Amino acid sequence: MAPILLFPDPPPPELIQSLDMAGYAWKAVANAVAAEEFEIDGGWGGAILVADQEPDSAFSLARALKKRSEPIQ
Repeated sequence: MAPILLFPDPPPPELIQSLDMAGYAWKAVANAVAAEEFEIDGGWGGAILVADQEPDSAFSLARALKKRSEPIQ
């Protein structure tokens, strides 16, 4: 399974713990440029964006992910 994209970097510890316990691979990024830079060939398996601390940045990343040729669901 492809890794899950997380925002922000670092993500909340509770989220990391939950994903690790469930066996999911993940990569945290700070912005859309980093998301594109770290994306693997098969693409991201999904995205979890936590918007409580940085809502403008989270929604900006969400818009960038949606505008891609293959949007992340």
